[in-house]
Amino acid sequence: MEAMRESWTDTRLDDLAGHVDQRFDAVDQRFNAVDQRFDTLERHVDNGFSRVDADVRALREEMNKRFDRMDTKFDAKFEAMQREMANRFALASPDDPDWRRGGGRHHRRADRGYRHPALEPEPSDR
Repeated sequence: MEAMRESWTDTRLDDLAGHVDQRFDAVDQRFNAVDQRFDTLERHVDNGFSRVDADVRALREEMNKRFDRMDTKFDAKFEAMQREMANRFALASPDDPDWRRGGGRHHRRADRGYRHPALEPEPSDR
């Protein structure tokens, strides 16, 4: 084994510097390749998330439309039930003997289409 040199010649130092530069150039090339792979992966992931975001937005829009349709249907049904109940309660009278039994004349009048005038919708509601 050679003994450790105590001094380096300029030529030896230049050779070492060149060798170190070559090694770092190789490392730089490997890092550039890794950077390119990360860039490709990042684009792939971004595209995937963009598709998922679009799908979620479309699903949310569809769900909102369906809930709006259900709300409209429920509102119409509840309004009809409220009108019918109000009409029947308006026709019922505590003085009516059938009122206490829960049936009778006021039901028959409502079934024939009689509507209490106070329960008719305002002209702007028609």
